[in-house]
Amino acid sequence: KGGSADEDWQELSFQVVIRSGAISLFAESALPVMDATGTVTFTLAPYQHGNASFDVILRDNGGGINDTFAIEGAFNVSVSPVNDAPSFRLGLSNVSVAEGSGNSTFQGVAVGMQKGQDTNEDYQTLTFDMVLRTGSSSLFVDGSLPRMDVNGAVNFVVAE
Repeated sequence: KGGSADEDWQELSFQVVIRSGAISLFAESALPVMDATGTVTFTLAPYQHGNASFDVILRDNGGGINDTFAIEGAFNVSVSPVNDAPSFRLGLSNVSVAEGSGNSTFQGVAVGMQKGQDTNEDYQTLTFDMVLRTGSSSLFVDGSLPRMDVNGAVNFVVAE
């Protein structure tokens, strides 16, 4: 509002305008907006990261040639990438071998391996850790648990 008493009736509003950066950071129709209290709200698009800068324009509703506005400042939105969890499905949930059968390999125990949902994860290398939930590690030579390779194949050596 202006400084004179005849402008007390006027309402203030903010307009937020992108200055530079990645508009793709934001969900469709969810660019940053600022309410009358100065609170900024927005919704991020999934799997996006980067920076965007915005100008904030303060307007009053004085109308006509006396309509005034002021660029009060700017703000930045920075979205850092995150490490999305890898995923896979079980192709085989049970494998069986005869006692004392030695070295065994089963293909396709894990299938559909993905590094994460974002393209910034393409450089990552997948590995599997095997955990014994039930039973005894003495089933395997030297107590060495089965190993799964990056292609989803499980290998183990059965004790005599």
